[in-house]
Amino acid sequence: MTLAFEQTDAVTIEQCLSMEADKTASLLAAAARLGALYGGAAPQTAGWLAAFGEHLGRAFQLADDILGIWGIADATGKPVLSDLRSRKKSAPVVAALAASHPAAEQLGRLYAQCDWLSEADVHGAATLVTLAGGRDWAQRRANVHLRSALGHLREQSAHTGDYAALTASNELAALARFVVTRRH
Repeated sequence: MTLAFEQTDAVTIEQCLSMEADKTASLLAAAARLGALYGGAAPQTAGWLAAFGEHLGRAFQLADDILGIWGIADATGKPVLSDLRSRKKSAPVVAALAASHPAAEQLGRLYAQCDWLSEADVHGAATLVTLAGGRDWAQRRANVHLRSALGHLREQSAHTGDYAALTASNELAALARFVVTRRH
């Protein structure tokens, strides 16, 4: 779906978020559930951890989308602005394109032009995504999913009183916070 979106003129934010849920969120939800079950957790605990993983995956993908445009190449390992250069319709871009803002219209025209974007165009597209609110929207949405993920951990911790589970829960919470605030 990610590759198909690059060739599609109109992608809704719902389609974009659904695609991201189908890849990163479902992967982390499955990993958290299977890890819990393998560790001998009760089905209810595995369910809370799967919900944690789903929201963590959504937060991770949104943070990754932000880094794909505004990340530092030496830290991320991929070229700066690579997602815009390939006209990837990541969540910040789709949110910006859907905004009622003159920058959204400019971004739409830029994405619709010829197959090749100059370096000035790519830098301009990043500015337009920011001006249209795409970057802020993605960061807010990532924070919402972070809070949801942490809420599922708290729910699991409230019902699991043993020290090992609480320690693991604290470590998972630290990991979740890192995912949303990382710079690489």
